[in-house]
Amino acid sequence: MKKALLVSVLFLLASLLFGCAQSLYQKGRQFSESGRYGQAIESFQQELLKHPNSADAWRELGVAYYYNSQPERALAAFNRAQAIEPDARTLLFRGLTFEKLTMWKQAAGSYESALALQPGVTLSGHIRARLERIKRLEYIQWVLENEASISKDTIPDNTVAVYDFDGAGLEPDLSPLADGLAEFTALSLSKVKSLQVIERMKLHELLQELKLVEQGVVDPRYAPRVGLLLGSHHVVTGWVDSPALKMLRMGGAIINTVDSSEAVPDIEEGQLRHLLKLQVDFVFRILSELGVAPTDDERRAIETLPTESYDAFLAYCRGLQHKRQGQYETAQEEFKEAVSLDESFGQAQEQLDDVVSLADDRNFEDYVFEETIPPPPPDVGSALSDIVTTTGGVPGPDESGSGTGDNQTPTTVPPVIPQGSINVTGTIHK
Repeated sequence: MKKALLVSVLFLLASLLFGCAQSLYQKGRQFSESGRYGQAIESFQQELLKHPNSADAWRELGVAYYYNSQPERALAAFNRAQAIEPDARTLLFRGLTFEKLTMWKQAAGSYESALALQPGVTLSGHIRARLERIKRLEYIQWVLENEASISKDTIPDNTVAVYDFDGAGLEPDLSPLADGLAEFTALSLSKVKSLQVIERMKLHELLQELKLVEQGVVDPRYAPRVGLLLGSHHVVTGWVDSPALKMLRMGGAIINTVDSSEAVPDIEEGQLRHLLKLQVDFVFRILSELGVAPTDDERRAIETLPTESYDAFLAYCRGLQHKRQGQYETAQEEFKEAVSLDESFGQAQEQLDDVVSLADDRNFEDYVFEETIPPPPPDVGSALSDIVTTTGGVPGPDESGSGTGDNQTPTTVPPVIPQGSINVTGTIHK
């Protein structure tokens, strides 16, 4: 009995010593999850002194560095973790770190590698949405760095970009109409197969990078440069005002990126409730100035109005305005309102889905942190303590059991120790 008790004590002492070493990683995780990143960094560094090939410790050290605003050190830690054992959490945080360093190409590569590990349907959807934005930013970074070498001669003649329209001449409650009319002008032009319409999201991000948007209005003087950077031969600008009660006017210009010449379509004017018909007429005037003749099917597609509800369209326009300002939650409510007023308003539903994705993209960092938290490692110290608690000691050969002598088995089977080993040396005296 005394021998068994002494062995149990030795097991307990060893488990306490082993448990302390293991708890460095766990303490670091606790510090990191509670926002105490400096202490987390110290714990993970101590853990790595004992276990320098721990991919988990290197990864979590990188996470702590990331949140402690030390992106270069975070990147070095993620690279070490990735070299030891690749996993999605490492790659996603490495991608976020590259973003902080505005290294878009490398960020895209990390996200693509994370997708290759098949991190799950929901997380994969978030990663793909993030990748779309990163690809646009990568393109913008590239064209700005290589602007001097871009040749106007290489820009296809059939490319068109549509600026946001100027709605300064409208009453405040009607000013969002300018956003909707610009969006629908781009959508209408995209129905002509012989034209290549530049993605409006790419246009917005370029304008933000160039800081060319002032009070929601884009100065048309910059259109040639913007068109060149976007690879667009033509840039359509527009304006909207209300010269009288319940009346609306639309006008604009088509700017040639290559030679900076302008063509000015005739002004469209009519009743406010017929504003979408005015927008359609404006599109046909643009096509005429471009020398593009739409087919009968394309003409019918342009003439098909997306909604007959003025209120639904106005809610849609308000949603676009909030979306452009990064107010995604408010934009969602406006697009929901548009859909509720006209369930067949497909563009409103598409925009609703898009802002939901953008809101998720904005919260991508928090999502990655919360959804990829690895399970806590097995606590060897606790497991060894359980041996003592559960069995009351490690049975010796002289204690009673289900058998006797060499065939004896313990009455209680000790739990399996998840990891680690213990060597007890020395002489036990009776």
